[in-house]
Amino acid sequence: MGRFEIHKNRLKELIEDGLIEDTQAQIAEVCGTTQQRVSQWVNNNSQLPIDAAIMIGKRYGLDAPFILGITEYPDLTTEAEQSARRIKMALSEINNVLEGVHREVDNLEQTLHIY
Repeated sequence: MGRFEIHKNRLKELIEDGLIEDTQAQIAEVCGTTQQRVSQWVNNNSQLPIDAAIMIGKRYGLDAPFILGITEYPDLTTEAEQSARRIKMALSEINNVLEGVHREVDNLEQTLHIY
């Protein structure tokens, strides 16, 4: 069975490229850890935990797999696009319910006309 391989995280390059503008101390605050721990992550002396990558991703609009070095490119799906997708699914569900209600009303009208 193949082993899942974690590559070096991209935290350092994201900071150097200016995509993450906060200091290590500010990143530590976001993740609920110490600046020293963030320094270890930045220098790849300690593995960046998935939960920290998720928190960093939420703060800076990046996805955790990209930060962790698992994917080559970031997922550019914005929160607004995700929200729009959820709304569209909810509206579709509502539409299905309404169609069922319309069928029931039609059935009731036909039944009432019979009597």
